[in-house]
Amino acid sequence: MPKILLTVPFKVRMTGKDADNHAVLSYVGTKAMHGFSRSIQIVTQAYLNQDPVSRATALHDGELYLVGAKSGSLLFDFKMDITGRKQGVTLNRDVFFDFCSTVFHRATGRAYEPTTHYVKKLDDDIEDDLLDFTIEHVESALSEAHSAIGTSITGMTFERPRVGAQTFFDQETKQYIKSSIISDDDKDLEGHVT
Repeated sequence: MPKILLTVPFKVRMTGKDADNHAVLSYVGTKAMHGFSRSIQIVTQAYLNQDPVSRATALHDGELYLVGAKSGSLLFDFKMDITGRKQGVTLNRDVFFDFCSTVFHRATGRAYEPTTHYVKKLDDDIEDDLLDFTIEHVESALSEAHSAIGTSITGMTFERPRVGAQTFFDQETKQYIKSSIISDDDKDLEGHVT
């Protein structure tokens, strides 16, 4: 087993509607958790290896674990064990959460200014499109993460322990994600129109 360089704990909290009664519809709840897991893996891969990917299974140098949920709660604990990184990547929790927050906010249409030097530098570098490509690649997974919103819950929060909410997903972010994803039905047509 590779040596763990950093463990990053975080939480996902579901709120509103059924969640207020400590429940969520099983299908949309598990679909939302699957979508969020995919999202965090895509973002982590981009952060660690400076390589945006569109599939969560492409995560290298890290393992995502779902830790036991607290009884009577819709607060899910996760931990990300980071076992490697590309040379030059700043590796600490503040930068990790800032990178995630930047991507999640912008992918859902919310304004966010990075707070750490490393992420600000990525954001300011017009030659580096890592953030833009990561945002583009995470949209499909985030769409799936929003599946329970409006059905069984009203919102979902990505939280940092002892700090609180990093990103809040709701009906507004769900609509933004849906409108930003190009439908498979949309096609470019060539030819003459008569």
